[in-house]
Order: sequence, then C-alpha cells, then structure tokens
Amino acid sequence: MSGGALNAVGHSVDAARGLRRGDAADDAATQLVASAQQMGVLNAELLARDLAQIADADPKRAGDLMAELKSQLSPPDQQKLSQELAEELDSRATQQVQAQAQAGARSDDIAKQKADLALDMVQIGLSVAGIFDPTPVSDGLDGIISLFRGDFVGAGISVVSMVPYIGDAAKLGKLGKFAESIAKAVDLAKLDPAFAQQIGPALDKIAGTLNSVPIDSLPKPAREALLSMKSKLDEFAAAGAKTLSAKVGKNEVTWKLDAEGYPVRAEGDLREVFPNATRSSSETRAQGKAGDRGQPDDVGGHIFGHRFVLNQGDKNLFPQNGQFNNSAYRKLENEWADWIKSGKEVRVEIEFSGGTAARPDKMEVFYKVVDPASGKTVSKQTVDFDNEAGQVFDRTPKKDMH
Repeated sequence: MSGGALNAVGHSVDAARGLRRGDAADDAATQLVASAQQMGVLNAELLARDLAQIADADPKRAGDLMAELKSQLSPPDQQKLSQELAEELDSRATQQVQAQAQAGARSDDIAKQKADLALDMVQIGLSVAGIFDPTPVSDGLDGIISLFRGDFVGAGISVVSMVPYIGDAAKLGKLGKFAESIAKAVDLAKLDPAFAQQIGPALDKIAGTLNSVPIDSLPKPAREALLSMKSKLDEFAAAGAKTLSAKVGKNEVTWKLDAEGYPVRAEGDLREVFPNATRSSSETRAQGKAGDRGQPDDVGGHIFGHRFVLNQGDKNLFPQNGQFNNSAYRKLENEWADWIKSGKEVRVEIEFSGGTAARPDKMEVFYKVVDPASGKTVSKQTVDFDNEAGQVFDRTPKKDMH
C-alpha cells in the first residue's frame, strides 16, 4: 500500500473516531467537511471514505450526515462525492462478496450469512446499475442517503443512473462473483420466507436493471454471468409468485402476483361488458390504497376495467398515473368494449416492467380480436405504455369494426 493510501486510511479512522454519536448532524457534517479539506479544497475521496466507515457502524447516521452535507457542499462537490461514494460502495461490495465466498463454507452462523447477503444484494444492485447506466443525475446523493437510511427500494430507484463512470472490462469482470452471491441468496430465500421478503426489493431492482441490458452484445464472460443472474432471479420470482383467476359472466381473467402480492402479469378473454355496474366500498378502498403506494399524481388504476371484471380488489389494481388512466388507457378499454359489443372476443395479455413491483413504470399490452363464429383473428396489436402522463393510443374507429 502506498504512503498516500496509508495516510488516507489513517485519516478515515481519525475522522470517524472524532465524531461523537450524540453530535448534531449539522455540526458533525461540518467537522467531516473540515477534516476532508486539503489546502482549502475538498478531497471528495477522503470524505467518501469517512462516510463509508461511519455507515459500516451506523448506516442511518451516515444517511443523516449526508442529508446535512447536501446543504454544505456546492453542486460540483456533491457530484464528486456521489461519484467517490459510488466507487467506494462498489469496492466494498466486491470485498464483501469475496469474503462471503471464502467464509460461507466454514460459517455455521446462518443468521450472519443472511444479514451479510442482504447487504450484498443492495450493494450489488448499486454496482450493476452503475455498470449499465452511465448517465449522471442530480439525485446521486439522495440515492445513497436512501440506501443508508434503509430505504432499499428508494435507493434503487435513484441510484439506477447515479454512477457517471463505468463500463470498463475490470468492472464487468466482477459480475461472476455477483452471480454467485445472488445464487446463494436465492437458494437461502427459498427456504426462509422472511429472508425472501427482506431481500425481495433489492432483487427486484437488480432484475429490473438487467431487463434493460443488451446482454447479447456483451463479451462472453459477462454475458454468461448475467444470464446466470437472470436465471436465479427468475427462479426467485417464480418461487414466490402465485396465480389467481376469476370468471365474471362470460369473461375469464388470470393474474400473476409476485411474492409480495403485487400483480406482474395478467391475461383475459373478454366477451361481455357490464357498463352500469356499481363499485363496492371495498373496491373503492382498494383503489385508494393502490394509488397511495405510488406517486402524488397516481390513482388506483384497474388492470382490467371494472366494466369487464367488476370488483376484484388488490390483484386487479396498480398505482397508475391519473392522466394516463383517464386518457390513453381509457381509450384502449373503450375500444375493447366496442369490439365486444360488435360480437367479437378480445384476448388480452398485459405485462408490467421497470420501476418496482409496487409501482411499475412500464406496461406492455397485447390484444387480439377474434370472431367467435369463425375463430379468425380480425385485429391484433401490441401497445407499450409508460406509466406517466402524455401517453397516446390510436384506437380502431367503430365504423371499421366488422
């Protein structure tokens, strides 16, 4: 180790020890900044190491300090700190994965293995997101603050595009070790529902990131590691998933739910419309609950409109942008209703992706219109929507439905 590196390590130890647990966050943040100044210039690498060391002992304390640091640092210094913290967390993730691999076979402390693996999943999620999305954003510090405060889902959402530098072969080379840790975590989760629930948000975020990666264009070692990850993540999703079905009049619908009970996919054969059906009070409450877990402008949106399946509750609801719900998506459902009224059947497949399972940010809708008399398909279409305002759908006019 170089003399400079030794000095940096010594600095981190001294700086972290110099903070008392009871110090107010603003005073402690000021001390950290002062200790990381060199000739009047902030050394973001030293500050990142200090924060990482504090986070090892008390992650929430580190998160509170970082929230205060945002008000004390200029935007350029904030960006430097987020970069250095991302690099520090990435390095620590690799070290933890390697240590876990070496100690796992010897350790009989299953509880400690699970705790270590849970942290590994979050840190691996940060690293994988950084590798494949090199676009810098202003909320980098917010993502790490969320992580340290225990908001794994919130951290994942912010950090997906946090790291402004990555993509080199050295970082891609870490994917094999990451795949091994994911496999170990999934295997333990299959035996322990509580552990599965604990690591579920982090694994969902890793899976969401990998869904956007052009795997086929990567070098073979990276491609094989990612395919291994995806296989285990799919195994995890399938283990906790369940399928629910309903028959309402002539309509038959099936929903696939993840381990937390959120809908991830739905299919339906629609043959009948109930235009004047009254919504139950429980359905209205379920809509409110679904909207509340989303963004401020979300509502509880029906996957299949109430006019098709009546009161189905949570399994048929998701947080949906209100403008999207009342414009493009309603226009789509109006087309289905008109096809049915013309004597046709509408067969629908809907799949959610992106965001989180609790609040997906994309949905793919495939539907085909079938003439039940002949069995022939008279129309079919795939529509991709973002779960945000401004979505557009060009429907088939009634005059063309024959």
